[in-house]
Amino acid sequence: MEERHYARRLKEIARDHRHGATELARMALDLLADFSRNNTLESTEVAMADLSRKAEELEKLRPSMAPIANLVRDWRANLDQQADQSLEYAGKAWAAYAEWLIENSREAVANTADNVCELVHEGMTIMTHSLISTLVSAFPQMSVIDDLQVIATESRPQNEGHWLCKVLSELKIPNQLVTDAQMVLAVQEADLVLVGADALMPDGSVVNKVGTHLLALAAKAYGIPVYVCCETFKRLPDETESIELEEMDPDELQAPSYPHTRVRNVYFEITPVNLLSGWVNEKGIVEFSVEAEEEPDAELQEA
Repeated sequence: MEERHYARRLKEIARDHRHGATELARMALDLLADFSRNNTLESTEVAMADLSRKAEELEKLRPSMAPIANLVRDWRANLDQQADQSLEYAGKAWAAYAEWLIENSREAVANTADNVCELVHEGMTIMTHSLISTLVSAFPQMSVIDDLQVIATESRPQNEGHWLCKVLSELKIPNQLVTDAQMVLAVQEADLVLVGADALMPDGSVVNKVGTHLLALAAKAYGIPVYVCCETFKRLPDETESIELEEMDPDELQAPSYPHTRVRNVYFEITPVNLLSGWVNEKGIVEFSVEAEEEPDAELQEA
């Protein structure tokens, strides 16, 4: 497989604003699987070095998205297990492990979606922000719940909320679409707020689309529970103290150009754990304690 093909797909992942962190992680693993399977280098040792370099590059590609780094790092750590094998055998084994990680991530999302449904009851109004793959998986199950309603924000600048409302409408789930600026007004109609995560900090704070912090603050003010829905592979290592918050092309905002005006398009922010009621993952529901801002819940450390 040619290097220019790798460079093109690398650029696609770097510039992709439509897919979530987990989907991009799967794309990264799929790319590594392709190169493993079709490797034409002279030896297993040389191929290992080449694939390790490519994996490290992918790990750093989207710093706000933990699944890419976590799953690719897991894959890279497995490379040397095939060090004594022929290149053909090693390539197939490396590709198979990448595919196993992809399938495992799908299973984790499905199980998380099942657990999210445990929070939802008849007559509820749910509010959400941005596009959450776990919720997209859960909504078909929720569609049989009587009198369920969903409030979705537009989630500018990509307007993921528009697509989410299309999905909800196809499932015949009544829904409202509101601008991001209406968050505080709209959340007062909600019984439950569900947000996703591009990464989960060691203390439970969530890295997600800008606007999540505002929504959590508003929900807290009105006593509405907020749960973060994400799989355990989105959690950052315990030693993580900070994370780079990605900033995208300002042209996406279609703002006017003035000589002394700087337009910023920051995509991600950190929502503190003390604004969250709990974490739903593939293993179950972890309730956060009120002291969570000072010390992580013991159950979070085990999750």
